[in-house]
Amino acid sequence: MFQALIKGKLTRSEENMEDLLTSNVFGIFKYLTPSEVLLPFIGEAIDLRGKHLADHLPQVESAEYKFWPWLTEKAATLPNPMC
Repeated sequence: MFQALIKGKLTRSEENMEDLLTSNVFGIFKYLTPSEVLLPFIGEAIDLRGKHLADHLPQVESAEYKFWPWLTEKAATLPNPMC
């Protein structure tokens, strides 16, 4: 999809779809090792004290990605008003 985007093959509305843009950027992470892309990307983030998060990252060898998972909502257990 990214190649279609840079070659101008998407409609104007498709170009601006947030989910499509998100998948173009983060979708590649799934196919590379965390040390190649994920950790350097996260490591550039800066905390509220101005420190790079790379200083706080553990040694990571693998990652699991779940893009737009289908979530289920458990039925809420409400108190029985008759009790």
